[in-house]
Amino acid sequence: MQRLAVQPRSGWQSKVESLGLIWHTINGQPYWNESASYHFSAREINEIEAATAELYRISMEAPQYVIDENLFTRLGVPQLIVPLIVQTWNDEPPALNHGRFDLGYDGESPPKLFEYNRDTPICMLETAVAQWHWKERGLPKS
Repeated sequence: MQRLAVQPRSGWQSKVESLGLIWHTINGQPYWNESASYHFSAREINEIEAATAELYRISMEAPQYVIDENLFTRLGVPQLIVPLIVQTWNDEPPALNHGRFDLGYDGESPPKLFEYNRDTPICMLETAVAQWHWKERGLPKS
């Protein structure tokens, strides 16, 4: 894995806003960051893909396990909302479950999960639109 310093695009704020990504700054600090890109070897990509596939599998099994074993109280979930959680889980097609794994990875040790942002409204916009647009129009081609 190689971290490469990249010059952020001039006027990047308006560029990402034009794509709909208006949440690029939090408390005056950029949330969207164009100052670095990462290049991975095929081995590293395979390792990350295997880890994320396993994390996704676990994330799809865990809610059903909580429901089947009735672990809501143990997890601090108020009983009042348990029926809604169960109904929502049962009614939502798995294809709609999407998310972004925030991983720590040094290219040597297995990837470490920091957090999983699942079913967040901005996730698809960030990853499928804004990052792709930046890659195609903002990063050097090498």
